Amino acid sequence: MEKLVLLPAFIHIYIFALESLLWGKKRTNKIFGINELDAHATRLMALNQGFYNLFLAVALLLGLYLREMSISPVMGEAFIFYGLG
Repeated sequence: MEKLVLLPAFIHIYIFALESLLWGKKRTNKIFGINELDAHATRLMALNQGFYNLFLAVALLLGLYLREMSISPVMGEAFIFYGLG
């Protein structure tokens, strides 16, 4: 089950990097199918979306940590459910 939770977590981290750190770069523009002018106009929106994806990844990783370390398995499941939902 951990691998099924880690995969979306890493995808969210990848999307965070694209939208928050690499937005406006030629390769990123090509991935999202936008031009340089549109990338500049949507920079703040992409930053916001990138951090949203980062928070989802953190929720998934925190949920796994809480569940696997038996700190609070129920809370861990809740974070995983939130991150996947």
